[in-house]
Parts: sequence; C-alpha cells; structure tokens
Amino acid sequence: MDALARVEQWRTQYKDPDFRYKFLVLRGDSRSGKTTFAKTLFSRPFVQTVQDAASPDLRDYDWTYHGMIVFDNVNDMDFVMKFRALLQANNDVHVLGSSATGMYSYRVWLWKVPVVLTVDTQAAWDSNNKWVKENCWEVTFAEPCYTV
Repeated sequence: MDALARVEQWRTQYKDPDFRYKFLVLRGDSRSGKTTFAKTLFSRPFVQTVQDAASPDLRDYDWTYHGMIVFDNVNDMDFVMKFRALLQANNDVHVLGSSATGMYSYRVWLWKVPVVLTVDTQAAWDSNNKWVKENCWEVTFAEPCYTV
C-alpha cells in the first residue's frame, strides 16, 4: 500500500466513535515536507514543535477551533512513551503542565482529535516497539512528500 493510501486509511478511523484512536507518524528526511503535508490532513491544525521538550504544551490548543494536533519534530521515542494516552486521543481528561504542587496545571480533552507526529529519519525511533506497532500508523516517505 502506498503512503497516501495508508494516510487515508488512518483518517477513516475518525468517522466512527471509539474509546481511543491510533495516531499517525510521518517519517522522512529533514526538509522533506512532512509538516507541510501533515497540516493538510484536517482543517486548522495546532502545531507544536517538540524537539527536546519534556512535555507537550497544549495551553493554546482550542478544541472548538483546531481540527487536529501536529507534534512536529519529535526527536525521541521517550516523548511518545511518556504521553501514550494523550496521543491516542482517548476519552480521558489529561492534566499537563503540572508544577511540583500541581498549582499551575491545566487540563485538555482530546477525544477523537487527530494526532500526527513528524519524525526525522535520523531521530531515535523504534518501529518494532510492540506498543507503537499496535497504536499508530507509521508512514515513511522515501522521497519528499510533495512528490508523492
């Protein structure tokens, strides 16, 4: 199955309600257009550049406005494993931004929100991780996305 057909198959899961959803991982070389392509999948994307961030920052995410979330430039699989439930867009309320006392935390509800991660081919990523295999759609672009 080609890359675009796999992405379209991933998108179809949002037609029906479920308890949780698989997230999409777009892998490719740096500057291959992964983020630009991701932004076209649903309307009004919320994009957060992750790089080495310890946690997601979704304080400015608005579920009534944004049609999806793109976690851009995920450099390490630790981010994914630490925030598994959040990435699955499940029906739970997630607490983020907690200080040591919990005083400055905020809550997000991402049920049925499409989540896309962009990952460079040079990043630390284990495609054979059992949990990742069962909970995401991974699409690797062998060439720039805009030529697919």
